[in-house]
Amino acid sequence: MPRTDSTHVLPGDTVRYRLLFTNVSSGAVHGIVLDNPIPAGLRYEVGSAKSDRGDVAVLFSIDGGKSYSAEPTIDVVVDGRHEQHAAPSEMYTHVRWLVRGDVPKGAQLRAEYDALVPSVGAAPASLTK
Repeated sequence: MPRTDSTHVLPGDTVRYRLLFTNVSSGAVHGIVLDNPIPAGLRYEVGSAKSDRGDVAVLFSIDGGKSYSAEPTIDVVVDGRHEQHAAPSEMYTHVRWLVRGDVPKGAQLRAEYDALVPSVGAAPASLTK
């Protein structure tokens, strides 16, 4: 059963981050981008990023927000060969929501993601095989 006490966060807990954008301008706006850094010490929960609109692309950064991709990859050496593998979620540093359509005057956009508080002594994912 999930804990509902939001005053304390413990190892193994999930923290949900919610973003709300409200268009307070006098007309529709285009090109809205919401960026949210993943707080240090937390790990993005794969598949948890979403929006209340269907025209939003969710992208991720593993380099501190310098570049974004729908599926970040890393170079891994396997049997002496370099291969591209999906980056482990603990490498994610930012989540970005890219709105493709217009946001009308007065409209709101909601986005969210979950982050896990790692267990004490949790080992980081290996980057080599």
